[in-house]
Amino acid sequence: MNRFGNNWKLVAAVMLTAATAGATAHAQQTAATLPAKVAAANKASGARLEERSAAWRRRLASHGSTANLTAFGSAIASEQEKLTQGMELLAGPSGGRSRLDQLLAQLVVDDQVLQRDMLAEFHAFQEELIAESVRLYVAAGLDRKSTVNLFAYYRFKYAPPSGAFGPLLRKAGTLSQVDCLRTGVIWYGSHQLAKQLLPPEDDHTWTGFLGRLVADFAMSDAATELTDPGRLFAEQLEPEFKRAERELLTGDDGILTALRRVTDWHIATRNKQLLHHQGE
Repeated sequence: MNRFGNNWKLVAAVMLTAATAGATAHAQQTAATLPAKVAAANKASGARLEERSAAWRRRLASHGSTANLTAFGSAIASEQEKLTQGMELLAGPSGGRSRLDQLLAQLVVDDQVLQRDMLAEFHAFQEELIAESVRLYVAAGLDRKSTVNLFAYYRFKYAPPSGAFGPLLRKAGTLSQVDCLRTGVIWYGSHQLAKQLLPPEDDHTWTGFLGRLVADFAMSDAATELTDPGRLFAEQLEPEFKRAERELLTGDDGILTALRRVTDWHIATRNKQLLHHQGE
């Protein structure tokens, strides 16, 4: 939110009084061109908003592609992930980013990077709006330094949403744990099939042991490949990603909500303080 609160009328009155007292002649000279300048600036502000909104929508859609979610789904069903879960249960939490959070950052999206980029986007976007508004107020006869200082003080503040991917990570953790049953079935089935393929007389020989071990691993890998739940997991995780996407883009603190809020404020303030005053 910005710090104008209910004082924007007072701010407008102070600015317009200064303009009237110090630049009446200039204001009269530019009276015919100011409305066109305001309209052009407002149009440019609106176009910039649509352009940046489209870019952010494309970015989130790219992060949440079927390929990315499938890769993430396969990773959380992997033997490495199950081994890591078992080690974490024995050793306790490390205190850093969880294994699933790291996988999400590597394969889908890094929430920390996303928040950093959203904050940078908002600050840069607001600076462009302020520069645009300052040019209009100077054209209307206001002192540049005073106008710059005023807009610098009354900037909007913004904090990107945090934890938007929490529900997705919890869902991924549940899927990974439930998938242990599939893995157990595969190992048992592979072992039984290996027993059927190898001669019974080899059961107690070193050669038979190595053969059984190789067969177990080969059949288990083949079965795992055939039953890889990556795509199935992706389908179950997609709704959670879409929910996070909506929160990050158009939620109360979403980046697109923030960009639209500050754009609408600048456009409304320009119209009210410059065009409305001129028409009086």
